[in-house]
Amino acid sequence: MKQFILFILIALFFVACGEMEQGKSEPRNNSNATSDSSQSSSDESDAVVESANVETMKEIEWKKSYDWAFNGLTTMDRDDNFYSAYTRSSNGLNITLIKTNSSGTMLWKREVTLDLEGYAFRYFNDGKISFDEDGYLYITGSVYKKRPNDGGNLNVPNSEKAFILKVSSLGKKIWQYIHGSKYGAFGTSLTFDSKGNIYFSGREKIILSQSNMFVITLNQKGTNQNYKHYSPYGYIKSMNDIIYSQNALYLLTSETKSSIKIGRVISSVKVIKTSLDGKEIWSKVYDKREGVTTSNEKFVQDDEGNFIIGGTKRDYNDKSIGRNIYILKISTEGEILWEKSYGTDSVESITTLIVDKKNNIFVGGSTGGAFDGYSSDKYEDAFISKLSFQGDVLKTEQFSARDKSYGKFLGFDKGNHLFFGGFGELEAKKGYSFLIKYK
Repeated sequence: MKQFILFILIALFFVACGEMEQGKSEPRNNSNATSDSSQSSSDESDAVVESANVETMKEIEWKKSYDWAFNGLTTMDRDDNFYSAYTRSSNGLNITLIKTNSSGTMLWKREVTLDLEGYAFRYFNDGKISFDEDGYLYITGSVYKKRPNDGGNLNVPNSEKAFILKVSSLGKKIWQYIHGSKYGAFGTSLTFDSKGNIYFSGREKIILSQSNMFVITLNQKGTNQNYKHYSPYGYIKSMNDIIYSQNALYLLTSETKSSIKIGRVISSVKVIKTSLDGKEIWSKVYDKREGVTTSNEKFVQDDEGNFIIGGTKRDYNDKSIGRNIYILKISTEGEILWEKSYGTDSVESITTLIVDKKNNIFVGGSTGGAFDGYSSDKYEDAFISKLSFQGDVLKTEQFSARDKSYGKFLGFDKGNHLFFGGFGELEAKKGYSFLIKYK
């Protein structure tokens, strides 16, 4: 009898363990997710070697349209499923979370609610979505307080708050963390260390519309372990990003100053390396030429440990050149390895950046002009470019829509096939977002 009871208890234990694992999904590196893992099985290693030989972005295999699925933030898990999050002004503080498989078929649609009465989302697409190594999903962003008597059309000045949500891969909210400051705060990025700690970053407004960059360390339960902020670096629309690598944090920010020569504020890229407890190791500013300004910066790390910074740059000293794309490659110590630029005679914007297993670079965004072989209409078009590991442009494709279109997401599946998602009605009456798979 005792043996029978012991058997039942053991069986119940394993059933409980199995239920605990439900709701988790394996993460995957892509344009929105950053993780640090050096362990893999021999089968996975063989698959990586084989897929690394696949030429990426050869031709389009399929193109599908959706309602709003790929109009917000998107990431992938290790089973090649897509998780997309977006908001609608009519839907309050509800985030719509959609899971789509690698064939482009929607699997489910769920709602995740941020609990903060009297607030509404602000600049949601400036946030980030990413999986940790345990398969939990994290979403960052910002909210603002609504004026009580105007239907919520105007915000209360300096009321913005940054948030981060932890969600299971089944779309169930686990916890939320809210960060505010005297003049408002915005949540823009996150990364994870090898122990599973979360580094939540963003910007805090201070006087004269300038901002600090903040980094908050959270444990897996959402408890604040550390808070650091860094000196004023830019105006309130400045973006930032954060990457964990080799027991250090790399922060992408900007440094602004007034240019007397051109009569406007200009911005330069700045990278800060810190220890995990926030102590600054070094900081470097790139291209401080008078009259040159950069924006829309994105930040990824290649397989050799170097960092790729992508953005747009405008030289007001030469009015014949538009706001074009630039790609900057730096070492782990911040030394410039090379810088390249390309674009049209109009204005480009970068919204997603990724590298493949051969360290080729892929850039997605929008253009108001026309790349070689394409024509331009009155609307902005989504584009995707493939560059070599040395920054040379190998291929660019441009996608026109009935209205504006923007590239928002880049990711690879386990077979090294490239996916490109974004906003735009590429086919009339077929939805307002798209996903493209390349062979």
